[in-house]
Amino acid sequence: MSDTHDNTVKVLELTEEIRKEPLVTSSLSSYNSKSVIIQLNHKYANKIIEVPVILEDWKLTNERFDDILKSNGVTEEDRVTLVD
Repeated sequence: MSDTHDNTVKVLELTEEIRKEPLVTSSLSSYNSKSVIIQLNHKYANKIIEVPVILEDWKLTNERFDDILKSNGVTEEDRVTLVD
């Protein structure tokens, strides 16, 4: 993903746990679309996944994130690492 963004997109720092398990190569927050965008590693063909964020309902946000990851072929073990 490009490092050049306008003021509606913010590059997110990866947590130590995610850096240890390099499933995500980059992550962004898009204010306009109210979503988080991640790029998965080579194991998942560098797929880019956009996850809608529902500020009023984090549980639903996590459930949708898990569903999106599952539909993109992410293993259960890796989904647990990413969603938790």
